[in-house]
Amino acid sequence: MFEGLGLGTRLAYMALPVGYNWVPIAGALLYGLTTPVGTAVGLGIRTTYNPGSTTASIVSGILDSVSSGILLYTGLVEVCAMLHSAWLATMLILVPSYWRTSFCSTPRCPMRRTYA
Repeated sequence: MFEGLGLGTRLAYMALPVGYNWVPIAGALLYGLTTPVGTAVGLGIRTTYNPGSTTASIVSGILDSVSSGILLYTGLVEVCAMLHSAWLATMLILVPSYWRTSFCSTPRCPMRRTYA
């Protein structure tokens, strides 16, 4: 339920060009169709699926590893963004020469003339 609410909110507030007004509707329809289609596929293969087979173990392992890799990547990106923003805020507050050299690297910068 929460995924549908979050996705619906994102789709409702997407600012797209005029030619792409169909994208939120298509996204909502695709999201609404994936659960029934997945249920139908599961019901269709339930008699042929053997959870103790080698193929099932390999497929399960591959899908689990892909899922954990995506989770690790997302977490790493969030941590990197948090550390970068904290580092940048610290550098801008504690080291005035950092923002002076970062934001005024051109020779005609008036702040360079003031502080140099």
